[in-house]
Amino acid sequence: MRKLLFNQWVFAAALLLLAFSCSDDQPAPEKAIASFQFAVDAAQFNKVTFTDFSQNAVSLSWNFDDGTALSIEENPVHVFATEGTYT
Repeated sequence: MRKLLFNQWVFAAALLLLAFSCSDDQPAPEKAIASFQFAVDAAQFNKVTFTDFSQNAVSLSWNFDDGTALSIEENPVHVFATEGTYT
């Protein structure tokens, strides 16, 4: 009988501990909104300035779709090797 009461007490304590450890008082993080603009240099058509206007971003990564390395600059200036359409 004592063992049964002890087991019930341990089980109740474990449930109580689990209930308090799972409470989440932190607000959910806001979703990131990606937004940017670009401007082509008037004197050098393959030079493009990108300006980041994103909201709630934790990090940035720019892929210029021309085989060059990714950039983590906030507002990068990129010179494309050849003319073309890049996504």
